[in-house]
Amino acid sequence: MPAYLNASIGLILLLVGTPGFSAQGARIDSTAELKEGPGNNFRTIMKLQKNQLVAASNLPLEGFYKVRTAKGEIGWVSSEHLVPAKRSVNETTGTSSSEIE
Repeated sequence: MPAYLNASIGLILLLVGTPGFSAQGARIDSTAELKEGPGNNFRTIMKLQKNQLVAASNLPLEGFYKVRTAKGEIGWVSSEHLVPAKRSVNETTGTSSSEIE
């Protein structure tokens, strides 16, 4: 698949239906970068800290998951840095009362 098509798909997924995006609770396993798109070539939005809870999409794109932080930042994180949390994250606020595994 051409790189421009991957970038376009990522942008469409980021813009479409964010308030109702199907999410599961996850936590950051090690310090990670929140990216603007699904790949290391995209600009870094911010650093995510180990054990930070996020809402993560159910399907990866190019090895990256779309995530929402508790503060509402939306971006992409490599699957290498995500592990499941015990409970789902609130899809609207991105917050969770889940325990970290």
